[in-house]
Amino acid sequence: MLNWLTARRSPVEDREQLWVDERFDVLVEWLTPTRIQQASVIEPNDRFFPDEYENSIESVQKHVERFIGHIGKNLEPFDETGIEFQFESLRIDPSLAQQPMVLTASIGIQLAAQALQTGFLKSEACRKWMCPPLHRPTRDIEETLTAASWSSHSLDLSDRNTPADHARKLQEQMAPLASILTVLLGAGLFSSNTAVLDSGCGCSGGSCGSGGGKSGAGLSFPQFAWALARFAAVRGEASPAWASHLRLDVKSPFRQAQRFLQRRVA
Repeated sequence: MLNWLTARRSPVEDREQLWVDERFDVLVEWLTPTRIQQASVIEPNDRFFPDEYENSIESVQKHVERFIGHIGKNLEPFDETGIEFQFESLRIDPSLAQQPMVLTASIGIQLAAQALQTGFLKSEACRKWMCPPLHRPTRDIEETLTAASWSSHSLDLSDRNTPADHARKLQEQMAPLASILTVLLGAGLFSSNTAVLDSGCGCSGGSCGSGGGKSGAGLSFPQFAWALARFAAVRGEASPAWASHLRLDVKSPFRQAQRFLQRRVA
């Protein structure tokens, strides 16, 4: 009678779990598990940010430069992915000077979005994900966006959509997809711990979803927890030390997700 008390359940609803898993899996295919295993998880501590943080332009600049440097080291094995960054286009909101976690999360999401635009969208993994197998192969993403017969369950497009509609829907997917990518690039502690980043992220497909509060980075806290648990599993980390930095409403579903995954593979 009390089996339900000890049952190990996923912290996210089935549809949300499938939504995150689909995007997580295609990004892992693109980056490869080996690259993900080699990345360092960037932690909000003195090891990664030894400078004393002050609410000054100089302090913000040092903080951002250190974060970008850590991301750069994680990306060294990613040279063949076609990722390119335009650091001059990063938007740094001065009002976030007193919130280094939010500031860093914002930079991480922007870098992940650039990685998606310059590397992932041109990859074979992306084409396989967005284009049904029965459709003729496309030469590039531009052709895909303008093909009259193109449709994708992942983006819920129809033949009646114009190319502009296709592009808009693709852009709406960028924030939650970039959020998952920050996890794989070792910056997930910042994006998952951030309560408010962009309330107008325009996400769809089950993101910004129900249960456990909403992260401003495009995913709910339980969805982030699920992605982080999947990340730890890819890296073979049963009890990662970096999880101690997670806020409680992410840490609790993260532990729950780990137990669920362990039971699933047992």
